[in-house]
Amino acid sequence: MSIPDAGQNHVGEIPFSVVVTAAGMGARMGGRKKPYLMICGRTILSHTLDRLRRARGCVQIIPVVHPDEYRQGALAEQLRAEFGVTELACGGPTRQASALAGLEMVRQDVDLVLIHDAVRPLVDPELVRRVAEAAQRFGAAIAAVPATETIKEVDGSGSIVATPSRDRLYYARTPQGFRKDLILRAHYAARDAGFCGTDDVELVERLGEEARVVEDTYENLKITTEADLILAEAILRGQQAR
Repeated sequence: MSIPDAGQNHVGEIPFSVVVTAAGMGARMGGRKKPYLMICGRTILSHTLDRLRRARGCVQIIPVVHPDEYRQGALAEQLRAEFGVTELACGGPTRQASALAGLEMVRQDVDLVLIHDAVRPLVDPELVRRVAEAAQRFGAAIAAVPATETIKEVDGSGSIVATPSRDRLYYARTPQGFRKDLILRAHYAARDAGFCGTDDVELVERLGEEARVVEDTYENLKITTEADLILAEAILRGQQAR
């Protein structure tokens, strides 16, 4: 199934591209690259791409992969055949550099772009659309969930220095959506300054631009550890049963 051109959207839909960061080395998984681990009989990356392409308005998906997979070429053929992916970007030394590599491949006729972690395979296509809509309206938007545990701020010695109120704390997630010109400007400014942020919206914050939260569900977890794999498979089986 190929991804439709921007002109093929239903009336009122916002065309957007999605950059999927999948270039990590899997250090916290013992060197196993997480996008290619299996849950419920498919790779994590396949689950992720399948959900993204089902989001109304998605006209382009750009996976950013590790140089090893990029050079081999087999992955590009598989993704083209299975998901209609026509662009594949080569990852850089950091996630931030990888995201920029993908952003620079966004179609010229598309003004809105989302960035999503490849290892969030349980993302809801409807959430993807809502993030795109918020990004179009405000310039930048992120999926996030309210903090459910008490957060402690500690100093370098491990001593607690503050306990922020949970009322205003959210866990940042992906997708994160942006007007294309804004996120490119933010990435280039960070690169020129030698700044490396913890996520893409932080780069927009550095410019003093507004960003909005789109509330997510707690099922959209990021697979980082073995425990996450077990939990993700349980959630996916529950969703399929429903």
